[in-house]
Amino acid sequence: MKKQLATTLFASVAFSPLAMADDSCLERQQHINQQLRYAQAHHNTQQAAGLRTALDQVNRYCTPERIAAERAQKLDKLQRKVAENQRELSEEQQELARYQRDLDQARAAGDERQVRKLQGKVMDAQDDVAEARTDLNRAQQELDALKHQPA
Repeated sequence: MKKQLATTLFASVAFSPLAMADDSCLERQQHINQQLRYAQAHHNTQQAAGLRTALDQVNRYCTPERIAAERAQKLDKLQRKVAENQRELSEEQQELARYQRDLDQARAAGDERQVRKLQGKVMDAQDDVAEARTDLNRAQQELDALKHQPA
């Protein structure tokens, strides 16, 4: 149980957004030490033990090389995500264009039933394009933020 608690605490501290945003071993150590002092001041022995384990893990495994490798891995993952979102957006735009062409043809033919059906599909496709664009923008922002973080 204690080992599981320590592992959970290590994962939550060492890989928390704050710790990952810092991306420096020293900053990770300082963050854990700050939490450790707080736990000790409030006589939370279990949390303090878990934090000491987390600090030992950071001291043992945190290296500039590992941080650089983690950053490179994150960059690669985000670049793949952006590329996938670009493909999805392109596919959704093509589908929208196809429905729009079909709608124009139905209007030209005077087929009101088909026009109503295709108007719904065009609206749905427009929603899908907007959602894909939002996903792409979000992924691109994440990638840009990571690229602009100090290495």
